[in-house]
Amino acid sequence: MKSVIYTFFLIVVAQNFVLAQDEFRMGVFGGLNYSTHRDTNAILDNTDDSFTHFTGGFSVEYKINEKFSLKTGLGFEKKRIDYFAKTYYTYVLESGELILQDVDVTTKNEYKYLTIPLVVKYSFGAKKSFFANFGPYVSLLTNHDKRTTYHNLVTGNSNSRPESEFNFPFNFAFSSKEYGVSFGFGKSFAIKNKNKISIELRNNLGLNNRIANLSSRGLSGDIKTNTINLITEFSFGL
Repeated sequence: MKSVIYTFFLIVVAQNFVLAQDEFRMGVFGGLNYSTHRDTNAILDNTDDSFTHFTGGFSVEYKINEKFSLKTGLGFEKKRIDYFAKTYYTYVLESGELILQDVDVTTKNEYKYLTIPLVVKYSFGAKKSFFANFGPYVSLLTNHDKRTTYHNLVTGNSNSRPESEFNFPFNFAFSSKEYGVSFGFGKSFAIKNKNKISIELRNNLGLNNRIANLSSRGLSGDIKTNTINLITEFSFGL
C-alpha cells in the first residue's frame, strides 16, 4: 500500500512539474541597437554620440495567463561617444623658421553594459501573436575603453594611443549603474515543438544621470541615454 501511495505521489509531482514547465519559456536574441545621449549642460559639446551596435543575450518568460506574462533576461549593450578636438605641433627648422602643423584629434569612448529588464508582456491579436511590454531595467557598466587618434592635416599621417588629455568633461566619472524604463512591441511566429521566433522593436529610456557625484563638484547638468533595439529572438517552452 505504501508503495502505491508513493508511486501516486511521484506521478502527481511529475505532472505538476510538467505543467509548471509549460508556464516558462527561455530564449536567445540578437540584433542591432541605436544609442544616443540626452545632455542638458553642454557636457557633450564637440561629440558624436549616435551609433549603431550589435546587441545580444538571453531571456526567461513566465506565463501568468493567456494574455499576460513576466519577462526578464540578460543582454549585452555597447554605447559610444566620440570627442573631437583640434591642436597643433610646432617645429623649428635649422634655419630657425617656426612651423605650425594643424592636427585633428578624435577620442573614441566605448562603454559596455550588461542590461537586465523586468517587463510585463501583454499578448493580443490573432493567436496572441502580437505583444507589447513595459517595465523597468537596470544596466551595469562592465568596461570603458578609450583610444585617441591624431591626424596631421599637413602630412596626412595618423597615429593612435590609449590615453589622451583630449576628451569630453567627466568622461572618467560615468556611473557604474544606469536605470530606466523599457517598452516595446513586436510579433511572434510559432514554429515546431512550442518554439517561436519573435521580432521586437524595444526602447530603453534612461532616467538617471550617468555622471556620478556631479553636484559635489559644484556643477549642474546631466547625461541620460536612449537606446532603440531591433532584435530577433528564438524561444522555446520548457
